Amino acid sequence: MHDFEVEISERPLGVKFAHADHGETVVVHMVLEGSLGAKLGLQPGDVLTALNGKTLLNKTSAEALEEFRNQTIPYKVTFRRFSEEDENEKNKEHSESEQTMFIREEMNHLMAGLGTNPHHKSQKV
Repeated sequence: MHDFEVEISERPLGVKFAHADHGETVVVHMVLEGSLGAKLGLQPGDVLTALNGKTLLNKTSAEALEEFRNQTIPYKVTFRRFSEEDENEKNKEHSESEQTMFIREEMNHLMAGLGTNPHHKSQKV
């Protein structure tokens, strides 16, 4: 993960934003080809973190977007970009979480006397 800053010197930026994390984060959803955003190197998934050095991380995504839209040109925007390693770690944590949930479910079924695999259909003989 790394943060980077770009200077916005004209409009439109040519970027569509999306709300993430239950409205707590603003992320780049799409960058229009040939736009200022593309020339600045913005990519889908980049997280909007600050305007002119002032953090947006304690604001809702609606508040952050409102401040972003009301800036006078030129202004500086800080984004956070996650690397492939960050995504792999996130996916690993998610996978481990799913495994933990499966093991917990299997233990609950064992304790209830329902067999060793709650997802396996037993055949009557």
